[in-house]
Amino acid sequence: MSDLFGGVVEALRQASVFATRRHELLAENVANAETPSYKAHDLSFAHELDLARLVQSTPDPKSPLGQSQLDLRLLNQPDGPAKLDGNDVDIDKQMVRVSQNALYHNVVVQLLKAQFDGLKSAINGR
Repeated sequence: MSDLFGGVVEALRQASVFATRRHELLAENVANAETPSYKAHDLSFAHELDLARLVQSTPDPKSPLGQSQLDLRLLNQPDGPAKLDGNDVDIDKQMVRVSQNALYHNVVVQLLKAQFDGLKSAINGR
């Protein structure tokens, strides 16, 4: 399927995987906001940007992009200085990240839908 769209669908699939995994980590941070010594985590967004650049610069639809896997790198992502109990989660900052990530995921899903709507229109001859 990625050959049909020049790797775009695969890139969007991987972006969705990134957003899903990031949401899980952010939810874990929120759930542990009061857990002593808990350290906030996040995923490296730089890998996602590298993937987007690769999609833009890949003119060949037979590119190996379809076989690549998104490299999700877990980072310690403190929200600020740790509290007296060693926990460094700021619930307000985490909730902002959750909202941003949800918006990102929704955009990715809409882009995927547009790709398949285009294919459906082509099949129906419109």
